[in-house]
Amino acid sequence: MRKIIAARRLKAIDTVALYSHFPCAMADEYSVGPIDQLKLQAKAKDRVKAEVDGIRVSLFLHVHWQDEQRRTYHVSRKRFEDWLRKRE
Repeated sequence: MRKIIAARRLKAIDTVALYSHFPCAMADEYSVGPIDQLKLQAKAKDRVKAEVDGIRVSLFLHVHWQDEQRRTYHVSRKRFEDWLRKRE
């Protein structure tokens, strides 16, 4: 959080990008799957926005597919949470 605050002050940034990646060996080690990773990202977004006035936060997921193709996806929090509600 200190680095985000410092970057905002020093470089006048107004947007932060939060990334997670999948598969992730460390997440696997702690049984944190891709859905849980995205839930944690959403919580991190809330925390950043609560602590850094006026900041915008975007969420991304970087995926290494089995065919070795790599893609980065923007995650719409609203669509993700709507999708989660439908699964319940």
